[in-house]
Amino acid sequence: MLNPFSDNTAIQIRLLRNDDLNDDDRIAIRYKEDNYYQVYYRDANMKSQSIFCTILQKEEVEKYVENLMILMTRDNDPFESMQISYPCYPTLLFKAEDFKKKSLRNSIQEMLPILNTAAKITA
Repeated sequence: MLNPFSDNTAIQIRLLRNDDLNDDDRIAIRYKEDNYYQVYYRDANMKSQSIFCTILQKEEVEKYVENLMILMTRDNDPFESMQISYPCYPTLLFKAEDFKKKSLRNSIQEMLPILNTAAKITA
């Protein structure tokens, strides 16, 4: 099985609690086909290190990402920051409080279509 967290054609999201990368929750979103996306989630607090997967339509993925950003600003025990890696873009790092800005949330949402055309190129 493909490791969704090493797929360079997926959006990779790390939810950072502290400086220890082993404590990060991880999300990978990759385009499947015909307006469907696979969303993978790994909770670092789970001892089993299980990876959960669901398949969502484009509108559902947009709502998932939007809710994630809003809830990060309202969480009582929030992650410190979110790191986002898009195919063909540098890695971006945002503090949880940054997601209070609608313009930032909109910019992140507008990046989802890049998954439809991202292709893995190997040397």
